[in-house]
Amino acid sequence: MLYAGGPHRSRWRLPRPNSVVYPTIFAYYVPLANISKTYPGFYAFNGSARMEKIDPGVFIAGDGRNRYGRKRSFIINPQASGSWMFNMDTDNDGVIDSSSEELYNGVGRYSAFLPIHGGTTGNYLFADGSVRRYKIKDWVEQRYELFGVGLPEDLSKYK
Repeated sequence: MLYAGGPHRSRWRLPRPNSVVYPTIFAYYVPLANISKTYPGFYAFNGSARMEKIDPGVFIAGDGRNRYGRKRSFIINPQASGSWMFNMDTDNDGVIDSSSEELYNGVGRYSAFLPIHGGTTGNYLFADGSVRRYKIKDWVEQRYELFGVGLPEDLSKYK
């Protein structure tokens, strides 16, 4: 965990939350025999991606936090499930930026993207090793490129 003020002990011990992308990049693995192929989330349980198959412009981790509990830390791909699609503007800037269902289910605003830098920007680690900062609006508008594949049938592209 990173703390404000560097690696030394500080009275300002503010954790810097980081999250991985779910289910496009990181995902649970459940043996196919244990999942019904008619289950809508069938493709979300085929394990995590292989780094060499991820497009360079797809982010794999970033500033984020969800409210599912301490054992999970991921930013959900809004294109991976119908209930995760953005349908509301949570910060009143005129940009649809969050899923109402996931907002109230515990993920929070912006699919758990957490703009910790000035409250308006957050950092992302990309598959090519670069780190870039995004404003909320830019992140929302470029989400199709940033998250890579989205439809459940496409999730096997990176496996």
